[in-house]
Amino acid sequence: MIFFLQNRGRGAFKRAFLVLLFVFGILAFLVLSGPYFKAEKNIKWGITYSKIQAIRMGLDWQAAYIEILDGLNVNNLRLPVYWNDVEEQQGNYDFMDYDWMVTEAAKRNINTILVIGRRTPRWPECHVPSWVSVLDQASQDKALLDFIQVVVTNFKAHPNISAWQVENEPFLSTFGECPEADPGLLRKEVEIVKTIDPSRPVIITDSGELGDWLRAAKNADIFGTTMYRKVGGWGPFKYATYPLPPQFYRWKANLINRFVPVKKLIVSELQGEPWVIGTPTASDKPLEEQYETVNPKYFKEIVTYAKATGIGEIYWWGAEWWYWLKLEGHDEIWNTAKELF
Repeated sequence: MIFFLQNRGRGAFKRAFLVLLFVFGILAFLVLSGPYFKAEKNIKWGITYSKIQAIRMGLDWQAAYIEILDGLNVNNLRLPVYWNDVEEQQGNYDFMDYDWMVTEAAKRNINTILVIGRRTPRWPECHVPSWVSVLDQASQDKALLDFIQVVVTNFKAHPNISAWQVENEPFLSTFGECPEADPGLLRKEVEIVKTIDPSRPVIITDSGELGDWLRAAKNADIFGTTMYRKVGGWGPFKYATYPLPPQFYRWKANLINRFVPVKKLIVSELQGEPWVIGTPTASDKPLEEQYETVNPKYFKEIVTYAKATGIGEIYWWGAEWWYWLKLEGHDEIWNTAKELF
């Protein structure tokens, strides 16, 4: 392309520059003209807590849960309900652990988002009971919809449930051990939730850096973006940092909102734990390797970056790791996080 333009002379360069300038001008107009999300100064901080991740890290998951809620003075919580944990046998639902977690959060007046569906936070992303794999596709879909119906019916009476997140980054096909996204099935899941509980909003999330956001936002009352700074496994690089300004996420949301309006924008996952290669559990690696992507100094930089986004509700990813570090005698990140809540 450069060779072609060089041979066409300065006129071609000028025309190409004007075309690019015009395109950027249109994008700027779409981003900056309403409706748009204004920058928020006061942030509501929250956490995601995963029972299965706490167990993987060798923690007493119940003790860790209570100590995280109380030790950090958490006010906002995102809680995944794992299908394979609740319905190990088809048609037999055991919500005991999740009822307990929601009730403990209610005792502390903690606003709680329940994440439901096949794809929920933590590796391998899709948490499906083993019995589902022997079913044909139509029966698998029905089993998922039945699960959604039972979960919402079970928890809708809890006053501290603030929203339902249906699936987790359902269109992120490049990550996780999951089948291809099915937009029609996602719509059916959302319809079931809204039919059973029309009073609460539905959250749909997408990758902040890799997602197109449009397909997710179509189904959302609230749109949630992930926000990761340092990630692993980029070609020849062990780790890479996304070269994005903090305003990128709000600009992208403003652009998408021109086509698919949503009521609210949140950060559903803010990276607060290391991205390690070869294991879903950072604590499996030596501390030196854990600290390559998130360490006490860089954690403070992530806080500064997140504040600069102007997004008013942000849920941290990694509270289990902060707690594990604290037990290991490294409480710097825990203490920094504690000041936010």
